[in-house]
Amino acid sequence: MERDIGAAVEGPQVEGVDRRSRTNAGFRRVRSTFRGIGVRVGRQAFGGTLERMTESIATAFGRAVAAKDLAGVRDLLHPEVDFRGMTPGRIWDADGPDDVLAALGVWFDEDDVIESVESLETAAFADRERVGYRFRVRNEDGLHLVEQQAYLSEREGRIGWLRIMCSGFRPVTDDLRAAPDRG
Repeated sequence: MERDIGAAVEGPQVEGVDRRSRTNAGFRRVRSTFRGIGVRVGRQAFGGTLERMTESIATAFGRAVAAKDLAGVRDLLHPEVDFRGMTPGRIWDADGPDDVLAALGVWFDEDDVIESVESLETAAFADRERVGYRFRVRNEDGLHLVEQQAYLSEREGRIGWLRIMCSGFRPVTDDLRAAPDRG
């Protein structure tokens, strides 16, 4: 059964998840292969190991969303953030951090357990950054993959412009294959 996360409220490529290790923040480490120019990443591979690099604001945003760290997300948002989001069932608009946090709280509510970050990828181009993330999420409806692409621009060192597009909760089996109809 597809979960419509929009109806609940009115109003370069990362390859290879190393499933044996986790960082202190609980995120799975990834071995990355990036193609293209202008890539900014929070982590970079060095001879098979990962070293902490200066984290871009896009990477920090993706990690805060994955951790359901609303205080961390708030710290990243400019007080006058211009936000738009699109989920399978709704278009979201916000004028400030509180509205962005409210949307994230609906998209990933208290019953949604983000079990892992299956991928996290970032890139920078012109005056924008992009972060794409895919989460393995379990809730009362079963196991899902959820992917979001976020585009953002900084304003005074924080996110001042933010656009997010969401895949919705896609049902999968434990081996991450498309689940049979749960309806």
